Amino acid sequence: MTVADRPAPLVELGLALEMLQRRDAHPVFSPWRQRVARALPRSARPMVQLVSPLGAGPLFLDPPSHDLEEGMDQILSTARAQARAELRRMCAIDRPLTPWVRQLADRDRDAWQILTQAVRAGHASVIAGRGSPRTRSSSRRSST
Repeated sequence: MTVADRPAPLVELGLALEMLQRRDAHPVFSPWRQRVARALPRSARPMVQLVSPLGAGPLFLDPPSHDLEEGMDQILSTARAQARAELRRMCAIDRPLTPWVRQLADRDRDAWQILTQAVRAGHASVIAGRGSPRTRSSSRRSST
């Protein structure tokens, strides 16, 4: 097993949004889920449409990048065929095929702009805002 030498913020964002939606998770996460759900800005909510509580979101959304900008570059360079295949796979598992998801699959510019805003807002709220369980617990340890 290999452990990353640095955080991968978009992988963490995907995992946090997955955990946010799970109701079978350990009760210790309940206060965190409530806090993040209240703080998650409306502009980040499209991410919830894409990230499943089963972890079945599109793979292009959580590249193993070391910072937000590198990750955004990777997301935005996703080929149309890959985006379409990943969105189709995700919808076959448990996500609804909404008009917005169809537009993403077609690489519609406005839909991808919404996605860009959602990823940035989600990152700012959940990861940079110390809303992820990992960053909260590690920041608590380092401040004691």
